[in-house]
Amino acid sequence: MNTKKKMSNKSIRGVIWHDIERGFYADRFRYLIAVLMLAGVLIILGNHEFGMMDTIFFIQGGYDPVLIIKEGKIVFPFVWMLIQFLVPFMIYSYCNDDCEGVGIDFLMKCRSRRLWWNSKCLWNCLTVLSVYVVQYATAFVYGLCNGNLSMKVNYELFEKISNKSVPDNPANVWIIVYMLVMPVVVSLVTALVQMTISMFTNPMIGMLAVMAWNVMSVFINNPLMIGNNSMVVRSSVYNAQRIQVWQSVAVCLVVYIVVYVAGMIGFNKKDILVRED
Repeated sequence: MNTKKKMSNKSIRGVIWHDIERGFYADRFRYLIAVLMLAGVLIILGNHEFGMMDTIFFIQGGYDPVLIIKEGKIVFPFVWMLIQFLVPFMIYSYCNDDCEGVGIDFLMKCRSRRLWWNSKCLWNCLTVLSVYVVQYATAFVYGLCNGNLSMKVNYELFEKISNKSVPDNPANVWIIVYMLVMPVVVSLVTALVQMTISMFTNPMIGMLAVMAWNVMSVFINNPLMIGNNSMVVRSSVYNAQRIQVWQSVAVCLVVYIVVYVAGMIGFNKKDILVRED
């Protein structure tokens, strides 16, 4: 009896692994595009003073809460928005596509909608993590080419080239920790939100919804506008008067749990055998 249970668990793990493998295979060309997009941003940047950590700060550090008015125009953070586009681009439609074919076979094998949903959530998380591995690897290569793999950020340089404020304490190591961790956490949240919305509407609506959420974050300095929580320059570790870290963590945790549960409940009620024309 125990042997059968162990074989069954092993079989389920194998099915989940193939599900995740299938998801990564479906996105293989998207990864190439993501690498080319990141490389393009850094080539256009062309600043040989940038080290590895400077590069990460440049692409995902964010911008000050008050929009900078320069020569009568609002300076929009295009680079930051481009990076925010990468995760929705990678997540896009695999979950929906999988409901029409192989995914149904997977559901029949595991005989559990909860397991199916958890498998998709696991793929979702791994996809987000892989995007950041690509980003950090790109920054490493860029820093290596510039002969600068320093783990410190040259804040004075950014004050000159992009008008970003200097932190209260440039030596605060938690700035680096926040910059490396919180963008990943926020992307995990938005990726799950996107996948859930896409499941009950369509992939384009899911992607546009999270992109709109990020765009609003540029203009509204509030932890409920999720993008603010990924920008280290808008956090209290950077400037004590800005968004508190506990607020950012609390918002991300609550949203993730609510969306995860809502998605599982919704999928349990969804008739995936009915296809829309």
